[in-house]
Amino acid sequence: MIKISNVSVKYKNISALKNVSLEIRKGDILALVGKNGAGKSTLLKIIAGLITNFSGSREFSGKIGWMSEDAKPDPLLTVKEYLNFIGGIKGLSGSLLSESVSRALSEIDIENFKEVRCGKLSKGIRQRVLLASAILGISDLLVLDEPSAGLDPLFQIQMMNIIKSLSGERTIILSTHNISEIENLATKILVLKEGICSYSGNYDKGTHYYDYF
Repeated sequence: MIKISNVSVKYKNISALKNVSLEIRKGDILALVGKNGAGKSTLLKIIAGLITNFSGSREFSGKIGWMSEDAKPDPLLTVKEYLNFIGGIKGLSGSLLSESVSRALSEIDIENFKEVRCGKLSKGIRQRVLLASAILGISDLLVLDEPSAGLDPLFQIQMMNIIKSLSGERTIILSTHNISEIENLATKILVLKEGICSYSGNYDKGTHYYDYF
């Protein structure tokens, strides 16, 4: 479980988040939605442990996998080389690293691309490589920032199916503007509006969440 209580963040005199709280249990998929600039990326980085300068509290014990919207795998490395590199940064080595990379290649269905340089991949496959890097070491919590942004409809569907397959033993939090992702993946939803939580609860297809933007 991860619990965020009354979290607030200020950049100079601008409030990025104001008293945001959420509680997510194992197996939940939380869709974090809102307009650009609403504070979604800031909240994701706090959840992932990348921002520590905030008021309020964050409670979580476990391994976190982080996938940034702006990340790009090294174009000169093959997929396998890149995953080995990221695994090393995470402290994996030897047979544990090899097994983790093989498992990630299989789970994300990119085994056929392991010897291809990342610079030669389509955006859809690059996104899968980034997702594979996030799950290295079998993360308990996956924090995904716009995982299907810029993908064509087929790759969006494939990405949704992969993310759904990763849930169950993992808790997943993703920011998204994709209505299909919200409808097909989310068990919970949190709407941010100008840094304030305007809605939080179980996902219900009958609720018009855009009314809370």
